[in-house]
Amino acid sequence: MMRRLLPIAVLALAACGHSSATRFWTIEAAPAPTRHPALASPIRIDAVRVPLAIDRLELVRHDAANRVAVLDFDRWSAPPGDLIRRALTRDLLARLPADSVIFPDTPRRPGTRGVAIAVLDLDETDAESVMTVSWSVGDGAPHQLTLHAPLATPDAAGQTTALGVLIGQLADDIVATLR
Repeated sequence: MMRRLLPIAVLALAACGHSSATRFWTIEAAPAPTRHPALASPIRIDAVRVPLAIDRLELVRHDAANRVAVLDFDRWSAPPGDLIRRALTRDLLARLPADSVIFPDTPRRPGTRGVAIAVLDLDETDAESVMTVSWSVGDGAPHQLTLHAPLATPDAAGQTTALGVLIGQLADDIVATLR
């Protein structure tokens, strides 16, 4: 009887091993270079679309051509599109008077212009993070950008910080274009 229980006890002890702690990440707003006057009509970020390859709770890192690494212990605190939408709204609020930016999911005031964001790609090298993105207001012509931000460290902390910088650059472009 004891011989039969010994393998079970060994397996039970092995299952009690220690795994890495899961870290949860968000996107911080980037500092605003300047504060601009109010827009002619307020804006609201209506939608942010991200590629399915990165629209997951685990952070994804491009680690070689045609290959991605899923960082199992580094997770977004919410879906990436939602985090980008909130960070972009905070960035716009830092650059414009409060009455120029309507919070996501709040009732639209008359005359509010909806902004749609489509992230085509988000890549990293050892030195930088690159985001290819398109944005448009209503049925207007899309504005396409490729944005670059330095990657301070090649890990999740560096990746999330660089993404915050990229979103700040996107906010700068939106404000400059709509003024």
